[in-house]
Amino acid sequence: MALALSDALVTAPPALERGRLVRLDFLKAVARRLGSGDARRIDLTFRVRIEE
Repeated sequence: MALALSDALVTAPPALERGRLVRLDFLKAVARRLGSGDARRIDLTFRVRIEE
């Protein structure tokens, strides 16, 4: 799921009300097990550059 989200952001960046997206870089992903280990949480970090 995290890979699909990352790919979607890179291939079709979100529309902005102001400015334009110049660069979108994936930096890292950190996965953690939640509770008894049945579920995972994945935190994705991106660096974004926007020009107005």
